[in-house]
Amino acid sequence: MTTSPHDILKNFNAETIYEELDLRGRNYDEWIEFHKSGNTSRKSDSVFNVDLHLVSSNDLFNAGQAQSLLFGVDNRREVINSCIVNGDTYLEFSKGVAGVIKTSKLAFNYDRNSYYLKKEPFNLRTRMEIRGLRLMDRAPFLLQPSITKGTAFLVSNDLVITAKHLIPEKRSDSSANELSFIFNYRYDQSHNVAYRHFRKSDVYQGLRIVGSSSDSGGDWIIIQLDRKVSANQKPLTLNMDFSYRGGCDVNALGHPLGLPMKFTDGAKILTDIDSDYFSTSLDTYWGNSGSPVIAKSESGLGVIGLMSSTSGRYVPYSDKCKIYRPMQFYARPYLDMRCQKINSSLIQSLN
Repeated sequence: MTTSPHDILKNFNAETIYEELDLRGRNYDEWIEFHKSGNTSRKSDSVFNVDLHLVSSNDLFNAGQAQSLLFGVDNRREVINSCIVNGDTYLEFSKGVAGVIKTSKLAFNYDRNSYYLKKEPFNLRTRMEIRGLRLMDRAPFLLQPSITKGTAFLVSNDLVITAKHLIPEKRSDSSANELSFIFNYRYDQSHNVAYRHFRKSDVYQGLRIVGSSSDSGGDWIIIQLDRKVSANQKPLTLNMDFSYRGGCDVNALGHPLGLPMKFTDGAKILTDIDSDYFSTSLDTYWGNSGSPVIAKSESGLGVIGLMSSTSGRYVPYSDKCKIYRPMQFYARPYLDMRCQKINSSLIQSLN
């Protein structure tokens, strides 16, 4: 008697299912050969779960969805048309948000008095293919440029905060020099974006590290820029006495997947984890590390934290392609979406 995929899948949780899907996507040719062979004995060099070899990737994906707490509709939107929530505007906050890029990727054009990328940038589809991940045609922002590695935000006219894990382990002023920060990397009202050439007033290089979280806890670092920012960039207001209660509304600005700036809303705080971290249901991805998490309190809108690790996971929608979709594994309720709090140690480093 043949066992149905449904009966097989009852024995596996969402985390195991998505791990198997990821293996299939990364080793596609080997998976097709393994699946067609019908061989139920695991080869010594096989990476696949032999107990799932009869289950198609579509059935795995649907089972994983059923067991996961999905964040629902992808709430990432362009900054120009989505910065008002319940009457509050986030446009001013976006003026203090920058994409983080390696300094070595930029050069200065003295004739144009501007910076430019040394190499023609990839769009999102191509950048993901280089990483071995194929995106579906219906994946959002597929043809937009993808150039940055993280996000940072201004807290004074020459200081930015970002996630410490974006800096090489041997952290020194020279490692701060290795990073540059591009402001105003976004689509404008005419739906144009500067992604190869950047105004000098929008690009700043890291000068030195002012302070950072300890190795034993926290994921923040404060970097001084090589000069004071222009009047177009605005430092963000920090909310230093926020109560991290589950259910509070939160929003974020940043550069998911290295894309031009996106605004994400419709999320809530899930858990107050510890003195360093809280978790949210924000739709975020790599590239959002360092993104300011914004919430409203009695004192008004302010930054209550920054993205540390993100919720985005690549999972195949079919055997041939993948879509990047944010989700929370029920087996890991907050591990993949931690946010660094604006806590006392961070504040002390700013003073």
